[in-house]
Amino acid sequence: MNGKVRLGVRALLPVEQAAISAFINTSWLGYAKFYTDGSVGENPDSTAFGVFCENPKLEISGALPSEAIILTAELVAMFVAIRKIEMLDISSAVVISDSLGALRAIENCHPRSCRNKLIWEIKELIISLDNQNKKIILVWVPGHTGVPVEVMKRRIGWRRGAEL
Repeated sequence: MNGKVRLGVRALLPVEQAAISAFINTSWLGYAKFYTDGSVGENPDSTAFGVFCENPKLEISGALPSEAIILTAELVAMFVAIRKIEMLDISSAVVISDSLGALRAIENCHPRSCRNKLIWEIKELIISLDNQNKKIILVWVPGHTGVPVEVMKRRIGWRRGAEL
């Protein structure tokens, strides 16, 4: 595939929550939907990430080093989600994030210019899955509008009190 991949980053307008949720569910009917989030709280040790999927049932969260920035937390959540998709041999999945910056960084990462190892690993993983005929769609939803992030926060119980 030579490292050239359009990742399907898609901007959704912030409309009514129910409409966005319905849009996600009907646009990717039959796809596993992975909701991801990262956070840096006011306390220096409250950086965390989380991943939630209803089917298959999956809830993952973790603390990150205090020096981690929000971009790192968002990227770690996406990396964990995509690795789980690979490990569970899921053929079609949507990874939903509120971090347009992280999604654009992945989309614009090229083999000769990408200096961030985590971003490159995410891109390589998506390319590898694509080569195996697995469909991974990355979707941006501003502020997690219409997605069950509140449910995600309660169920996962974010580490070290980080606010997501």
